[in-house]
Amino acid sequence: MVNLHVKYVAREALDHYWPLCETHIERGLIPAQGEANAKHVLMELEAGRAQLIVGEDEHGTVHSAMAVQFQPMPNYVVAHVYSIGGRGVIDNAHHWAGIKAWMKANGAVKVQGVCRPAQARLWGRLGFEPVYQIVRQDL
Repeated sequence: MVNLHVKYVAREALDHYWPLCETHIERGLIPAQGEANAKHVLMELEAGRAQLIVGEDEHGTVHSAMAVQFQPMPNYVVAHVYSIGGRGVIDNAHHWAGIKAWMKANGAVKVQGVCRPAQARLWGRLGFEPVYQIVRQDL
């Protein structure tokens, strides 16, 4: 496995990082079934309503990307993983611990995400538990 450095990307650096991570973000949106695409995520990032985390190697190659939105609930703030794609972040417990610390430092009490069953099993290895399942039907 490639040795990755996980880092938060400031809005001022989006012009540099977005072309390197757009594909990862787009792939991470597959479970959303067309609700949003990478352009929507970029608009949220540019507006400051979402934050970008990337996993890059020592050469600056981005291997993974995650967009996170902090959503206020009545009793606490949830860090909602809007999109995650690529390899080496959520499947690495060390990286995930750092991401959780960053989420807590930004006021989140819980983290959540929408994913397929196979992804849910992967997230389960990091301590995620199913809360409820979203099912849909086209009209």
